[in-house]
Amino acid sequence: QNAVSKKGTTREEVFAKVETILDALLSKESTNEALEQWKDASFPNAMTQTAVNHLYKVMLEKAKDKSNLDLVLAFVAQMAKDGVVNNVHCNEAFMKMLNSNSNNNFEDLAVVAASAIAEKIADFSEMAEQTKGNSYPVYFLALKKLLTDWSRERLQEAFDESEVKLLDLLPEPEKNESVLVKVLAEHELSFLMPLLSLKDDMESQLVSADATAFAAWIGDNVEAKYHGNPDFIMALFQVVFKHIVDKAKETSASETEDSNKAGRAVEAEKELLDKFRHVLKPFIADKPKLQL
Repeated sequence: QNAVSKKGTTREEVFAKVETILDALLSKESTNEALEQWKDASFPNAMTQTAVNHLYKVMLEKAKDKSNLDLVLAFVAQMAKDGVVNNVHCNEAFMKMLNSNSNNNFEDLAVVAASAIAEKIADFSEMAEQTKGNSYPVYFLALKKLLTDWSRERLQEAFDESEVKLLDLLPEPEKNESVLVKVLAEHELSFLMPLLSLKDDMESQLVSADATAFAAWIGDNVEAKYHGNPDFIMALFQVVFKHIVDKAKETSASETEDSNKAGRAVEAEKELLDKFRHVLKPFIADKPKLQL
């Protein structure tokens, strides 16, 4: 018997095997064959994560040809379904890619993220967690990619169920609703948060419209299904009250004495509130819970 134990597999050997499997996959375009090769490689459990990390790294290097990226992602999905690798391996490898993304390769990373969601390797919430921070705009690009593969309704339903807060995925200095409205519009995703766009539209309307014109605009542009929606009503009140406070400040700015300014501002607020009362009242008239 050989008393000397066999030396463990080195990282370099793992890398070489992964690259061989990947080269064969890209030349033969058979994910089944690649899966068998991966099984035959018999990576030790302790090295599986290293192998998957390297697979993702090389996959991204070869992603200049988009069909390569799609093929390797189909292979990854097949391995995950087969249980040869698990979701943790794939998500760890993806996060490693995100962290070492020095060349801002956001488009390809978003394709990987969208594939992970579609193949149930990560759900919307897990992917949001992974792409927070420096990885903006990967999540928004991934949603846009899913939109091309899924119907709008399917994406809306899955996204709503996830309860992901898209505001949290913006870069720290830009975490505000007006930036989010622009980002969603840029990525053709405004439909995911219709009330947010509506709030932005209402603010724009109030710049030039008086109370009567504003009420008419709501009647013409806000779908009836939102009229009883507490989030819409809250947004409406926020927009109107902000408008009243800002306008009152402008009105009182001409006063020279501070005491006069404060008094004039209160008067102006009351006058404006009277004008806007008829805009707000219909939305809470028969909703005692919303009158608090």
